[in-house]
Amino acid sequence: MTLRSSSVSTSEVFTKRPGALLIGLAILGATSCATGRYSDSSYEGSGRSLTSNDSTETGSSSSSESLDDITLGLMDADGADESTPRTLEPMVAGRKTALAFPTGDKRTSAVLLEKEMPAEVILGAPFEYRIMVENLTDRALDTVRVTDQIPASLAVSSTEPKADVAGGYATWNLGVLPARSTKTLVVRAQASSAGAVATCASVAYESSLCSTTTVVSPSLQVALSAPEVGLACDAFDLTVSVTNSGTGDARDVVVIDELPEGLTTLTGQRRIEMEFGTLAGAQTKEKSVKVKAAGQGSYTHNARAEAKGGLQASAASIQTVLRAPILTLDMSATEKVTAGRPIETVLTVANTGNAVSDKTTVQVKLPQGAKVESSTEGARATSTFVKWDVGALEPGEKRTFNLGLTSNMSGSVVTEATAAGYCADEVTATARSEVRGLPALLLEVRDESDLIIVGEPVSYVIEITNQGSAPDLNIGINCQVEDGIEIVSAGGDAQATVTGKEIQFTQIPSLAPGEMVSLRVTVKSTKELNSRFLVSLTSDDMTRPVTETESTRFVQ
Repeated sequence: MTLRSSSVSTSEVFTKRPGALLIGLAILGATSCATGRYSDSSYEGSGRSLTSNDSTETGSSSSSESLDDITLGLMDADGADESTPRTLEPMVAGRKTALAFPTGDKRTSAVLLEKEMPAEVILGAPFEYRIMVENLTDRALDTVRVTDQIPASLAVSSTEPKADVAGGYATWNLGVLPARSTKTLVVRAQASSAGAVATCASVAYESSLCSTTTVVSPSLQVALSAPEVGLACDAFDLTVSVTNSGTGDARDVVVIDELPEGLTTLTGQRRIEMEFGTLAGAQTKEKSVKVKAAGQGSYTHNARAEAKGGLQASAASIQTVLRAPILTLDMSATEKVTAGRPIETVLTVANTGNAVSDKTTVQVKLPQGAKVESSTEGARATSTFVKWDVGALEPGEKRTFNLGLTSNMSGSVVTEATAAGYCADEVTATARSEVRGLPALLLEVRDESDLIIVGEPVSYVIEITNQGSAPDLNIGINCQVEDGIEIVSAGGDAQATVTGKEIQFTQIPSLAPGEMVSLRVTVKSTKELNSRFLVSLTSDDMTRPVTETESTRFVQ
């Protein structure tokens, strides 16, 4: 592919330089042109001085023709024209020449190389020209190198920045050219001969694609915390703290704690697994779980942390000592007592454990029929129990309480008591007393009327009631009437035998406390008199007879 312009002639040939842009300029009023071959990102070109008589295939121009009118055509590599010439961007404009690399279009190229040079200079007089290299991309270009070909007729006095001038070339190794930045190069020189002097600049660079990966080193630290001392009945918090003390994320962090024998979660599990997810560098997370103990003792445990990538860490062992109060209750009572007399009861509660028993209470259940006669101060009594609120009972401490009970019921009387406290198992105690009861028989006799007509019957009602606290046995009833009285009938709760003026009832085997029997005797008088009806009672408890007399008057 060949670059072509109107009214041009070549003055100098430029060799092929890979990866470079070539820009040719002419001075001293001559118009410069360049023909070039573009292959594999490079140009090969030649240039020559022009006069007003020179012409080309596309027309002619005078020596005063403006650079604005120069048009570059495209040719193939062997010099043949393409079917349709096209324009490279950007073009020569005024005293500046510019070329965008690699497409020729500034919009789609990486580098714009511009050259600014006087239209003419005086032979032997100093002058300067400038080369501007611009990064058109949003990315830095590496190893940027600009080369300007210096003809033999041009003597370079200085460059800015300093270039490496050797072998007819001035070379600037600019290194990195930041994105969207421009670097200006200045050449100061003198022309040593008249005529066209052409200098051609080229640019080469490397465009790097870089990627970065960050090397991180996460590291786990795990710690356990729990109360050093506690009560065996209380669940307590086991807290796990995990820290990523390294850099980068620790992923899928899990902490595993195998609880020692006797410790479990509230759901009965001994193995605890806590998921912490992802921990960023220097991040710490905490989680807690409630655990409980089967009893008092010392519990030692630890935990380990694991994370993706084989990360592991172990926690230092911790120890928790769990204590408990232990209550004892001793109780004594009067072994033998007569009914109605006090049963003296003594209760002693003690804490033999290694922890305080808070909210301690002592309670006595009253036996059936028993009544409270006396108690140690602070007791709360009801019809069914007596209770003391002891409060805090320190290890080794004991308290004593007294209670006086009475019972009118004979037999064995059992008194039960309990002691309880916070975190202490309830304890019970009993005391047995033998209550000796006493029978107390009441004998009552009455007639249905105190004034009876001779010959008419009258009945006597006999009632025996046990008002005592024990049964009476073998109760016998005997009745006697006076002369002039006839026995009509006898009966009731016992059978009767009549012998003359005497009535003997069969023995009543037992009469319990509160129980009553009723007997009836019917008589009549044969004459007018004021009679006496005599009743006598004996029993196992009453060996001497108890008598009762009822008076009845019989009239005509």
